[in-house]
Amino acid sequence: MKISIDVDISPQEARELFGWPDLSQLHETTLSALNEQLANGNQEALMAMLKPYLASSQNAFSMYQKFFENMATQGQKK
Repeated sequence: MKISIDVDISPQEARELFGWPDLSQLHETTLSALNEQLANGNQEALMAMLKPYLASSQNAFSMYQKFFENMATQGQKK
């Protein structure tokens, strides 16, 4: 037996339902500070924020590349 339940709620309602904190004010504060730094010509602020994500993306790409290389070499051995 399989039972499915669909719940149509807003993000705010979901946070309240699960007891998660409301980080919208922190998000707005962070974005306004970043926008202010970019408006003042501080391009390093954006790169400092994106650097961890870019490194992770590169690592994930390398992992997939090695995965497909291994699949190709295994196929050649058979």
